[in-house]
Parts: sequence; structure tokens; C-alpha cells
Amino acid sequence: MSDDRSQWIAARAYGIWEEQGKPSGLDHEHWWQATQERDRLEATRASHDGSEVVERRLAADEAARKAVAASGVTVLVVEDEPYVRLDTVDALESAGFRTYEAENASEALAIMTDSPAQALLTDVMMPGSMDGVALASKVKALWPRTQIVIASGMIRLARKDLARGIHFFPKPAPLHNIIDIMKRRIVGA
Repeated sequence: MSDDRSQWIAARAYGIWEEQGKPSGLDHEHWWQATQERDRLEATRASHDGSEVVERRLAADEAARKAVAASGVTVLVVEDEPYVRLDTVDALESAGFRTYEAENASEALAIMTDSPAQALLTDVMMPGSMDGVALASKVKALWPRTQIVIASGMIRLARKDLARGIHFFPKPAPLHNIIDIMKRRIVGA
């Protein structure tokens, strides 16, 4: 083991010991944890603070955002809860997507008729003439190339219950997972 590696592990083990309130008899565990952390840093070629890992991730995210923005992909967000809809729209726009928003299926179909979106993100439970599953079926029938993501905290849909090209996420679904699916499926980013 190099002196630099040994010194780093010793310093980190001491730091862990201090963070845990200076307990006695746990030196071996602290040393093991510090060694594991150092191995991860070396495996990812990260510095002691991991800054280049963060920089690589930020650069990749920015490249993906630019690819999405250049594609001009539009996502129609259908959600009856205003704050959830606002958060979703903000996250999608930050990722480079253009967005439309609707509170229910009737509004969504009117928007799709005027300006079809390349993707639809809909909740299942919402007021109005139809729920999100019926909306997804109608959109798939009228605009078959539209990618569809359904999210719900009330019901669970199995893959066999969904038509091809429709994805389901249980709520609360991490928005970054939904955005990643849209980037891969729609933009190819």
C-alpha cells in the first residue's frame, strides 16, 4: 500500500471515529469503512472529494439536455394536482423538453388535436370523462407514435396490462427516472 493511500485511509478512519462520537473498540470497522471508500474512489478514478465524478455527470447531463432541447420534443403533462403538475413541468423543461399541460383528459385531447405532443405523461386518477388509462389508450389509437408514461399512486399496472410503448411508474415516482425513460425512448439521448 502506498504511503499516500495509507495516510488517506488513516485520516479517513480517524474522521469516521470522530463523526461517530469517538467510540472505543471500533477501530477495525472504521479502518474497513475508510478502506472501502478509498477503493471506490480509486475504482471511479475520483479525487478525494469526487469532484471529477460530479463534473463528468454534470457534463453528461448538460449534453443530454442540449440533445433533448435540439430535438424539439414536446411532452404533454396531464395531472389534476397543480403542484405536482408544476413540479413535473419544471423538471421536464429543465431537462430540455418543451411542455404542454392539462388538468384532465378532455383538455389533453384538445391539446393533442391542435398540437400533437411526442410524449404523454399522465396520472391515472383525475376528474372528468376518462381516467389516465383510457386517455392513454385513446392517444395511442389516434397518435400511435406518441410515447406514453402513466404514473399512479392509487393503482399498480403490470407490463402485460399496458400496450407496447406505454410505461408505468408508481407514485411518488422519482422524476429523474421518468425523464431518463423519455430521453432514451423519445430522443435517444
